[in-house]
Amino acid sequence: MTSIPTFDFNNPLIQARTLETLWLQGCSYEDFLGRLYDDIDQACSLIMEDVEKHLKLTETEISSSIWLYLKGCKIYQVEKDTDANGNVDIIVRTDRHKWFAEAKIWSSNSYLKEGYLQLTERYSKGEKKNNHGGMFIYIKPESDQDNEEEIIASWKEYLKTTFSYLEIYDCSLDDSRFFSKGKHSGTKHDYHVRYIPITLLHIPRDKSGRTAQKYQERTITFDENTAKNSEAKSI
Repeated sequence: MTSIPTFDFNNPLIQARTLETLWLQGCSYEDFLGRLYDDIDQACSLIMEDVEKHLKLTETEISSSIWLYLKGCKIYQVEKDTDANGNVDIIVRTDRHKWFAEAKIWSSNSYLKEGYLQLTERYSKGEKKNNHGGMFIYIKPESDQDNEEEIIASWKEYLKTTFSYLEIYDCSLDDSRFFSKGKHSGTKHDYHVRYIPITLLHIPRDKSGRTAQKYQERTITFDENTAKNSEAKSI
């Protein structure tokens, strides 16, 4: 006969998790987003501790690490590659709230634009109560010029130029992220997108890194590209 597991509901950990889940189910959308963004930023921080392995992964595979972390929080309904007017990379839900995310490995602003359009015109339908989404921007630098600061500054400017109706504003949780706000084409309600860059660069410059064969090819290519791009800029 299979035994039925019992739970000690006086256990403080179980009580805390229960209270957290109940709070999330009844909280406002703004509070849901605040908790979610904090958890997402924690997931991104953990990826930065495992950059070397993530360097080799695809967009979907990198996003799976974020999905796993959020799933492990055990307070959200978290889905990946789910059909919701198209294959959404990540959906986070509660009984009352939801949040969509699209992920792209950076190659150009025009490529990121396709991700923005997928998120805002395909997946989101401009609901007034669920009016936030996110874009994960995975940066795999091929030279020193492919740095996060310049890429994000360029993307901001591209958004302003390409979509003149957008308002760009800062993220108070982390100033390496930012938001855009614009009227959704379907409903004309405001739709907000949080842009979340993750830079995957692992070129050790210490003695063991310089002598390790597995880093040498990548380091040489990176340095050659840096020198080439610097020379081209100076002409």
